Amino acid sequence: MAMNSNKSADETFFQYIPDKRGPFVYIENNEILGWHRGVHHWTIGQGCRIGGMKQKFYVIDRDPITQTIYVVGSLTGAINSGNIDSVLIYDTSFWQGSR
Repeated sequence: MAMNSNKSADETFFQYIPDKRGPFVYIENNEILGWHRGVHHWTIGQGCRIGGMKQKFYVIDRDPITQTIYVVGSLTGAINSGNIDSVLIYDTSFWQGSR
């Protein structure tokens, strides 16, 4: 893939991957909080602002089959709610890199 100097790397990369709408799901109660343009736009540990919500959320899992992004309000919240297994299983490299 050749880079076009007038476009960012993201713009060049994402022009080849079609957007697929999917839900942001709050892992603690499985509530749909909003919608996104595709899991390929999100990484584990990335903070996200969901339209209409004042709180910042964090991606802890992605399902490319259903296009679902699972989020928590804070990583501390995931630990306190008993969802720590989910956070550690889904991406241990995030925890290693955050120390």
